[in-house]
Amino acid sequence: MPRRSHRTHTGVYLDIGPLWWPYSYPRAYYPPYAPSTIVVNPAPTTYVQQPSEGTGYWYYCPSSQTYYPYVKSCPGGWMKVVPETPGN
Repeated sequence: MPRRSHRTHTGVYLDIGPLWWPYSYPRAYYPPYAPSTIVVNPAPTTYVQQPSEGTGYWYYCPSSQTYYPYVKSCPGGWMKVVPETPGN
């Protein structure tokens, strides 16, 4: 059987291409999209007039013998009457 020879090849590979070769296009890093702005207008402020403690009087019309607000006008003028509490 003939003797076979084995050859070994040793070499050095040097790759410096990306270090000196410019890119074919510029690298652009885009910022992330900003979230949509949501504007919510607040509801208008509502003020509620609290009822007063009361004047302590009712208004009586002697000519029609009726109390206000059941009669809107009184030809002879209104008379202030202290209201009676129930049970008196």
